Amino acid sequence: MGRFARLLILLIATGFLAFSGEAVQAGTATLEGQALDYNNRPVPGGQVQLVSRMHYYTTTADAQGRFKFQVPADFYSLRMSTADSLFYQRAPMALGRGRTVFVTVRPVFRPSQPANAPLLPDPKIHYRSFPVQGPSQLGAVLRTTEHPEGEPLSFFSQDYPMLSYDTLAVYAPEIEMNRFTNVCTATGGVVIELGTDLAPRHATRAVIDLNHRRISIDGRESFSF
Repeated sequence: MGRFARLLILLIATGFLAFSGEAVQAGTATLEGQALDYNNRPVPGGQVQLVSRMHYYTTTADAQGRFKFQVPADFYSLRMSTADSLFYQRAPMALGRGRTVFVTVRPVFRPSQPANAPLLPDPKIHYRSFPVQGPSQLGAVLRTTEHPEGEPLSFFSQDYPMLSYDTLAVYAPEIEMNRFTNVCTATGGVVIELGTDLAPRHATRAVIDLNHRRISIDGRESFSF
């Protein structure tokens, strides 16, 4: 093989490798998160798992409860636990190419049981999943918690119902869902966390149209998510 042919092959191979590296980098997504309690205090040291059909990643939250993943674009489920708390397992989310998503995870409950006892699901907490129309085929999850009749909930507590869909999480004392339209109405003091926002939004009432990915806040502001 002549010198020119060898040089040409080397240039082609080098160019292919460089292109492949760029393609891999462009095909990744970044997930940044923080574990907080319901007083917005960091929860350090939790084990965080990010799982898809093809990938499994795990890391440990730092002293500020923060964690970060850079992963191939895919649909992922996020789970987290600490030695004495189970954290919610939110609905799957789409991590697209070149996308950076911010999420907050909060404990579902802190059971009153002996140290080192196995963590079991709380029978008072119920999860209901349902399909949502759209090209991503993602589903939504509504978490509800049983509490004594007539007993008021403290503001933004772990007993709040929670709606999660993709990178959206909504907390409110009352969340009603229309199963035919997939329109959810949250009332009584609403906390809205979006993967594109660094800080939560607050409202008295929010209407979430999951099929069309639209949120209306207090009847005066409407935006896509």
